[in-house]
Amino acid sequence: MTCQEEINKILSSDLDPQEKLNAIENLKKEEATAENSDFEKLKNLLDSEDWPEAVLEFQIADDTSEEDKTDRAEGIVDILIEESLENKKFLDFGCGEGHAAKYASEDSSISVGYDIEKQGSLEWENDEKFLLTTDFEKVKAKGPFDVILIYDVLDHAKNPVEVLNQAKSVLANNGTIFLRCHPWSSRHGGHAYRKINKAFVHLVFSEEELKNLGIDNGHNNKVLFPIATYARYFKEAGLSVKHPDIEEQEVEPFFKNNELVRKRILTAFDRDNWEQGCPSFQMSQCFLDYVIKAK
Repeated sequence: MTCQEEINKILSSDLDPQEKLNAIENLKKEEATAENSDFEKLKNLLDSEDWPEAVLEFQIADDTSEEDKTDRAEGIVDILIEESLENKKFLDFGCGEGHAAKYASEDSSISVGYDIEKQGSLEWENDEKFLLTTDFEKVKAKGPFDVILIYDVLDHAKNPVEVLNQAKSVLANNGTIFLRCHPWSSRHGGHAYRKINKAFVHLVFSEEELKNLGIDNGHNNKVLFPIATYARYFKEAGLSVKHPDIEEQEVEPFFKNNELVRKRILTAFDRDNWEQGCPSFQMSQCFLDYVIKAK
């Protein structure tokens, strides 16, 4: 029985109002004590070798190195964009610091990076063949685009459907959107691995506990059922999309066998139980890649 269910039981009991108030206060104190005890146990587990890594150490890029940022951007474009950019108009929607748009500019006729705020050391608002901008009117003026990249944006956007609608509005008639999603349910959802490289910590610890550990994930959409959630986004945006290409990684037995960790994960999924022990199918989905063609 959850804490809220126990509170509801107290409220519906024959106790007088003051007795109900006292019982609820005692219950909350007991709950807080238990949670604090669990938090300490989980912190100790984090320091052990039993808890699997979120990401292999050599795969974690140095976010202070321009060389690493450039290499990562080149990898994103080369892997996700399944067509030549030669003589095409390219848009990186949600471009971050703009390195992918810069790399794409080597082949494309026009390369634009768009984001809601300026980031990094590259030059912004310099209206040439390669443009980084926070002004969507400038994006529209450069379009329509033959190729649009949306990389790890929907999971952090306050309105994912609006993002899709904006991208669709500047997509050429025969254009293609290449989109990668990074769901909250994945082993490194929320990017907490940059602080603590342990898998699924964002599912196990509460936001308050994560802050206590020095982790602030920023805004993340709590996508726990990726395929269904993204399909709903696409439907609402009027986009027809094929089944995604899913990059998966097997969920280690640790997350099923450690009862405290498993209980916390089930709580994150708002479940008391799971037939297979834990939601391995959802948790195994690291990235979901979509190719969206203009209708």
